[in-house]
Amino acid sequence: MKKIVMSGILFLLAMSLVCAFPTASLSSLNNNPDLNNDGSVNIKDVYILLGFIGHNGNSFIIKNPDLNGDGLVNLPDLAEVISNYGKCNNRLCNADLNMDEVVNRQDLYIIRGFYNLKPKEISSPDLNKDTKVDRIDLASILKFI
Repeated sequence: MKKIVMSGILFLLAMSLVCAFPTASLSSLNNNPDLNNDGSVNIKDVYILLGFIGHNGNSFIIKNPDLNGDGLVNLPDLAEVISNYGKCNNRLCNADLNMDEVVNRQDLYIIRGFYNLKPKEISSPDLNKDTKVDRIDLASILKFI
């Protein structure tokens, strides 16, 4: 029940952003909104996008979220991120999945987006190709859910 409530809160927060700000048209999207390439656009893709909110640049690098190399993103990978939460402050930290030089909630979002999946190549979370991941990208992906 707690999981459903948290997902609902996340969805309502995201929808409030959609209603409060202008959004890009779907025709302006240059990227696949199925960020984890699992065959559907769903809440897991929103989590991945949240892992990059506020990032700028022409390319977005994500480390393989299967941190222990067992072929699946699962509890040991989550444990690795949690055990390094707030401790890493450089690019050499294995648990820094979005390469922002810190392990924080955004890295947890990325693990959540790939949880129980075999990681494949990620699509860029900058859906409208404006060199930043922001509320417009979030609003764009929510239109598919």
